[in-house]
Amino acid sequence: MASKIERDERLSSFLRIFKNELQSRSDCSRPSVRRQIERLSKRAVYSHSLQDVTNPTLNKFLDTCREVEITNVHLNDDIRSYASSFIYRALANANSRNGIREDGYDVNTTYTLSHWKFGPGASSGVKGSHFYDKLGQLTVTSRAAPLARLLINLNPYLKSELGQRMKIVSGSKMSVVPKNEHIGRTICSEPSLNMAIQLSLGMQIEEGLKSIGVDISCQQDKNANLAISGSIFNDTCTIDLRSASDLIQFDLLEQLWPASWIWWFKVSRSEQTYISNMKCDVNLPMVSTMGNGFTFPMMTLTILGLIYGVYSVYFSHLLSHNGNLDYNKVAVFGDDIICHSEVYDKVKTCLHESGLSVNEDKSYVRGPFRESCGTDAYSGDIITPFYVKALASNPEIYIAYNGLMSWCRRNNIFLPLTLNLLRSFIEGPVFLVPEWYQPYSGCYTSAVPDVITYYQYVPYTKNVRLYNEHHMLVILGSYNVPYCRSKHQDVITISPRDKQGEYKIRRSRLPKCFRDGLDYSKPTPNASYYDFIT
Repeated sequence: MASKIERDERLSSFLRIFKNELQSRSDCSRPSVRRQIERLSKRAVYSHSLQDVTNPTLNKFLDTCREVEITNVHLNDDIRSYASSFIYRALANANSRNGIREDGYDVNTTYTLSHWKFGPGASSGVKGSHFYDKLGQLTVTSRAAPLARLLINLNPYLKSELGQRMKIVSGSKMSVVPKNEHIGRTICSEPSLNMAIQLSLGMQIEEGLKSIGVDISCQQDKNANLAISGSIFNDTCTIDLRSASDLIQFDLLEQLWPASWIWWFKVSRSEQTYISNMKCDVNLPMVSTMGNGFTFPMMTLTILGLIYGVYSVYFSHLLSHNGNLDYNKVAVFGDDIICHSEVYDKVKTCLHESGLSVNEDKSYVRGPFRESCGTDAYSGDIITPFYVKALASNPEIYIAYNGLMSWCRRNNIFLPLTLNLLRSFIEGPVFLVPEWYQPYSGCYTSAVPDVITYYQYVPYTKNVRLYNEHHMLVILGSYNVPYCRSKHQDVITISPRDKQGEYKIRRSRLPKCFRDGLDYSKPTPNASYYDFIT
């Protein structure tokens, strides 16, 4: 592993050589090359990045909190009526899909408290992010504690052992992760039981979204395809919002959502977040932050309802034959919005009246370029840049190499200086692997030997106390966790959910059929640029 100075020098030299080689090309004005140069260092993270971006990021978040406190929602009455009916219908459909008819569009308490789960990330007041860690350190805010006790009582496994170990915390805990070398992103880790309830609410909203034709699990690809289509026909626009999740306020939801949902949002959310750099709790005036379990689906349905309201009032002729949104031209995924180009001004005004803010620098209405959900399109061609985050170790260098190789192949560009520079960073022999291996395993190539050496990620494991053998094994059964009995206590071995581990060198023999029928004396369609420079 290289030192911090060496890592920064590697990254700087790579970005410099990459940029110079691109600019020296005769076709440097191509959209894909120009876009790559513009976004070259977007995700580059130096050893000092977190320290440099923390204070500006926190100041931006505090400014957003003040903005929410002074911003008023003044929606058009007709738009509000249509948007509200759209959201009510989706929530009623969710209950119908779950076999719950008597509650209409309201939250069903039994369903919510029986369809809980913990999130994959860290939780406030919990050391570790594994499911087992959260079971042993249940945390909750005081306002959500009654619901948490009800949740525990409805679950026999939690009730048997864990009901007495619930810890009251003040709220979430904020952390900053680098977004690029200039700014970071704030994420709030919720208390574990708050998160369990929030995720259950989020699942119900997702069911409602599915009932009206929006499946969050595959919506990203739909947005990407619509962005490509819009770049060709110029009939749709892509809209990006600034700090959308942090700007949604209760004043907006109270005009659009049923009262029961507002109550659940208020009870399950964290009203405060602890900022370690400031060593204090900060009140949260917004509905929720990123890290909250219901934030993303709630934001998606809210914005989709507003879009429907705009279409119903001003552009009813663009709705489908049954009066619904035409999802061949309209898509919403969080704060990524796609709609007809002609409705952009009205949508922008509606969002502004809702307390949200359109990021005009990342919104595209006219011209051949569109951007949505990480896909950049120019006149039908995908020109999404290739990003490098770090070059600290051999696996990270292999990831960068294979990513650059893919970008070069897609754009029919050969960059020998940059590729050779990356190869020079590799410490020890270069590993060659087939393309079905993980990108950190080695350099993708068709010229793979019979016996290959590659990197394999191996997570750390740890032994933890098995509190109640019968009940805990039932809960953890889906994890297939082995356990052993010692003289003093029962112990199980778990792999933490967070990325704690190491890369180990492995050797294996490839199947003989991989080499059959291939002529390695000349490049093949699957050959990598490594085949050419070696």
